[in-house]
Amino acid sequence: MLFNLVIVGCGGFIGAALRYFLSWLSNIIAFDFTGAPAFLFPLGTFAANLLGCFFMGYFAFMLPHAFPDHAKTLLFVTTGIMGGFTTFSTFALDTYNLFSRGECLMAGVYLVVTLAVCFAGLVAGIALAKATSA
Repeated sequence: MLFNLVIVGCGGFIGAALRYFLSWLSNIIAFDFTGAPAFLFPLGTFAANLLGCFFMGYFAFMLPHAFPDHAKTLLFVTTGIMGGFTTFSTFALDTYNLFSRGECLMAGVYLVVTLAVCFAGLVAGIALAKATSA
């Protein structure tokens, strides 16, 4: 159990650091395009959730097939890295902040589009894993 916690923690560190980098990069891009320090739409969180869901689907399917005797690898990648990288808690906070600022339409769009696109990303990741594992 303790070793599993270390595995998840190390993966979580990597995932969280990657998420931070992605958010930082999206703010740099936003500034270059708009002159504002961030997009009105929380693009960094959106991108992390989309990519995270896609790769979660891919790795959750592919790793057990490619490495059936390596449960710790699956734990490290899915619960650790992807769990640290995806940001649904931040997503909830971003949605709340949009609502609390009175941007109800943007909050609703963000909520629905994020969930739909991330689910589609998960399905696409599984489909890619299935297509490339045969």
